[in-house]
Amino acid sequence: MGYLFLTIIILTISAYYLNGKELIAPSFLFSVAFLVASFFALLNGEKWGYNLNNSTYFVIVLGILEFIIISYIIRIIFRTHPNGINKANTDHTVFINNRKLIYVEIIQFIFVFVIIWNVKKVTGQSDITKAVNMLNYSANGFIGMSYELPTYAKLMQNFNFAVGIFGEYLFIKELVENRKFKIIFFIEVLFALSGSILSGSRGGTLIAIVSLLVFYMLIQQKRIDWNPRKNLISILLVIIIAAIVLFLFKQTTTWVGRGEETRSSFDYISIYMGAEIKNLDLFINNGMFPIKTELFGQQTFVTIYDFLIKHLNYPAQTYNLVLPFQSVNGYGLGNVYTVFYPWLYDFGYSGILFLTLIMASISEIIYEISIKSSQNIAPYIRLFYGGTVAPCIVFSFFSNRFFEAMNIITIIVTIVIYWFINHFLVKEINKNE
Repeated sequence: MGYLFLTIIILTISAYYLNGKELIAPSFLFSVAFLVASFFALLNGEKWGYNLNNSTYFVIVLGILEFIIISYIIRIIFRTHPNGINKANTDHTVFINNRKLIYVEIIQFIFVFVIIWNVKKVTGQSDITKAVNMLNYSANGFIGMSYELPTYAKLMQNFNFAVGIFGEYLFIKELVENRKFKIIFFIEVLFALSGSILSGSRGGTLIAIVSLLVFYMLIQQKRIDWNPRKNLISILLVIIIAAIVLFLFKQTTTWVGRGEETRSSFDYISIYMGAEIKNLDLFINNGMFPIKTELFGQQTFVTIYDFLIKHLNYPAQTYNLVLPFQSVNGYGLGNVYTVFYPWLYDFGYSGILFLTLIMASISEIIYEISIKSSQNIAPYIRLFYGGTVAPCIVFSFFSNRFFEAMNIITIIVTIVIYWFINHFLVKEINKNE
């Protein structure tokens, strides 16, 4: 475990310098995510065991290395383009119609009450915390009962979260560029942070926190006076926010109706921050992969199949991910296995090679485009990178978030919302016209 941690330190440092010290470059985010996970795994080595299968070591290390190399190649291609990377956009000034945004926020508050009513209705629970817990357990296949919100309620959730991400970008932009704390934008930050709780999940809240930090760095990097030496401030900011989140994480179980957690805070956090590596090791030790099923890439492309089955009548049964709970030496380790688990499950070692290539390529391309983009109040591609792609990369140490986010309908709806809200809120644009 110690060798893994030391190796990932070297890879993370390499990614940092290869990316010009840009803290939100995909390969750096990917590396640092596994660095944190390996650190927690190392801290728990005495309980879980320090030894890792050599195959586990090489899967993680070579996966990270490939991600760095592919990202760097694509970066070089983009950075040598004649147009270059624009550091600041001074061609136009955009003004937000605050009155219209207030109207939108009133609608969002109404949506929240409608969603709460639906959560209680479909679960039959009058207590909202118990209701959201049952909804979450049903979604993850932990109980036999099937609870699902109606389509219009899901669309309301998508709308609130997408507009919340949009608001996060505006909030950070105003804070960084004008040193102003705009309440009207901060309300949207709260919508983004709290949205997923009504589904019994804390994942959306964590995504919203990561998005805030990514938007901060995106906007900082666009400034003419940006200098990599300022990264120390950003790193300290990330450490402080991460410490607060970890301190509060155990307490949030009651927010989603899961009851009081009896394990120590350290043990509880370790299950979410380091046990994934040990679980992956246990899976690799069993050696029973790839597992052939009727569906190609069943575990990797679960949301794509979910879309095909529900909306295009694909001839297959709806299914849940195969994520058995693990334990070692009497310690429960949960049921999360890193991004590499479903790839090994479906395709074996060759899956690591090809899917890392795909993930790194898509992530880096979107990142490079988002840097250049400067149209609209909040550029769609920048919102998509900060609100979807970057958080999925960060949580690669946890699960297959990247390919699970490839829900065609959700992506389309989100982009449409970004387009609508950008145009709806514009008060004035192009000061030179």
